[in-house]
Amino acid sequence: MKRLLNASLALMALCSLNSNVSAQSKTIEENPDFDVRITLSKLESDSKKDKYLMEVSLVNKRDYDLFYAVAKGDGDQNTRSALGSLKVHNATGLIKSTAVSGTPTRWETTNNEILVQLGKNATLKTQFKFSVPKGNQPVVTYTGVNAPKKLEDFSLRLNAALVNGTWNSSCLTAPITLSYVDTGAVHYILQSINGRNIKWIKQTENTFARAESFGTTLSFNRSNGQFFYTNTDGIFCVWRKEE
Repeated sequence: MKRLLNASLALMALCSLNSNVSAQSKTIEENPDFDVRITLSKLESDSKKDKYLMEVSLVNKRDYDLFYAVAKGDGDQNTRSALGSLKVHNATGLIKSTAVSGTPTRWETTNNEILVQLGKNATLKTQFKFSVPKGNQPVVTYTGVNAPKKLEDFSLRLNAALVNGTWNSSCLTAPITLSYVDTGAVHYILQSINGRNIKWIKQTENTFARAESFGTTLSFNRSNGQFFYTNTDGIFCVWRKEE
């Protein structure tokens, strides 16, 4: 009899524990670029409040990377650097919101902004603990902060992050190594191929002229991230960066 009573008490305690951690999931934002889904789990209760854990998943539905631009100096946890934010309207306490942010890159725009990335088919996750008055269901909404776009929709500033690496030319079989150099006074690209170094001096935001051969130019195409090579003999080549 005593064993039966103990077993019954243990079962009651287990049922009580399971009721505390029961989870509710729902999608609170759907658009052509991404979905935002939340899972709410009640952690504990007292005489005045119910404490919850909110798990957030933001899923990129595109089969390509998405980007948004933020001002330089905005930290990862700053709401201005977020893709969006979620607010629990009936939460108690001072903190009622949490932000969902992508991954900062080293790419810059001509407006002196930093690009933040949400990879293709990637998922951003975050968690947020909060309390609501006892017996109340959490009221959660999503607000977009920055609109994501394709990379080619931004006007990119040429820098080491864009240039440095291995490139392939439509006119050559050997790979090309490029390095972007900024001395403060002079900006140039150093090209290395087959043991030779060639310097390309910056002329405009998108154009570079070959040192000692100013009839040969490199032009950067911002829409696809490629360089176009031309010379006075009418030769035209496309340089593409290796992934």
